[in-house]
Amino acid sequence: MKQFKIFIDFAKEEQYLNSQAKKGCRFFKSSCLGFYHFVNEAPKDTNYRIDYRVFKNQYDFNNYVTMFEDSGWRHVYGTKYSGRQYFLPVRENAAEDIFSDITSKAQRYISFQRQCIVSLVLLSVYSYITIKPLNSPIFLTPGLWEKQGSSFWLAFLIELPFALMRVLPMFLFLAAAIFNGCLAIMARRSYKRFLAETKEQHS
Repeated sequence: MKQFKIFIDFAKEEQYLNSQAKKGCRFFKSSCLGFYHFVNEAPKDTNYRIDYRVFKNQYDFNNYVTMFEDSGWRHVYGTKYSGRQYFLPVRENAAEDIFSDITSKAQRYISFQRQCIVSLVLLSVYSYITIKPLNSPIFLTPGLWEKQGSSFWLAFLIELPFALMRVLPMFLFLAAAIFNGCLAIMARRSYKRFLAETKEQHS
C-alpha cells in the first residue's frame, strides 16, 4: 500500500506513522517524491522516531545506525543520502526518544532547511544552464513560420514534442528549485514553532 504525504513537521510525521501502525499498516520505506510504503500486519502501538542526517560516506552512515542499535533503536528505513532516518525501539528499556536534549532534537529542522537550500542553489544553477539563449530558436524546422495551411500545422505538430523537450528541463528545474525554497522556509517556521512549544511546555 502507498500513500502520498509531505511532512515538514517531524512530530506530525511520527504521529502519522504511529496511527497507521494502529490501523495495521506497517511502514517500511518512503520515497523522495512523498510516497509512504506500508505492508499489512496486525495492529500495534509503535513509537516511531525520525532524525534528519545526510552522510558523506557509507562508513559514517553504518556507524550512525550501529550507535542507535546499541541504544536499543532499530533503523527502519533511510539511506546515507535520504536525509530522513526512521527508528523504532527494540528493547523495553530503550529511552522514550532518540534525542538526549531539546537542542539536538531541534537541529533536525536546521539540517533539513540547509539541505533544501543546497538543493535550491543546485537546481537554480541547472535551470540557468538549460535556458535557451534568446536568439536561439526553439523550433528548428527550416522555414516553419513561412509555411501555411496544412503544411504548417503538419510541420508544427511534428516538431512540437521536440521543442517542448528543449525547454521542459528548464521549467522542471525551476519548479523544483521554487519547491525546495518553500520547503526551506517552512522548515525554518517549524523550527521556531518547535522551540516555542517546547518553551511553553517547560514554563
